[in-house]
Amino acid sequence: MENNKDEKLNGIKADVTSSADKLSEAQIENQIEADEFEDDLWDIEDEEEERDELQEAMDECGQMPDGGCQLAGTEFCDWECPFSNE
Repeated sequence: MENNKDEKLNGIKADVTSSADKLSEAQIENQIEADEFEDDLWDIEDEEEERDELQEAMDECGQMPDGGCQLAGTEFCDWECPFSNE
């Protein structure tokens, strides 16, 4: 009879351990998904920031339709304008 109790107890322990492992795996997967989502949000924010910086530079740029630049020789054109070396 003692062996029967031990077997049942061991079976219960195995079930609990298995459930805990599954829960841990699910928690890990959820955390990975949350981290990936957060990374995606940061990527979107970075892209928006880059787009805003490019738009700001375009607003300051003195490039004319014929390709000339009204700001040629200025510090902005020589150092800051992302279009001056294209």
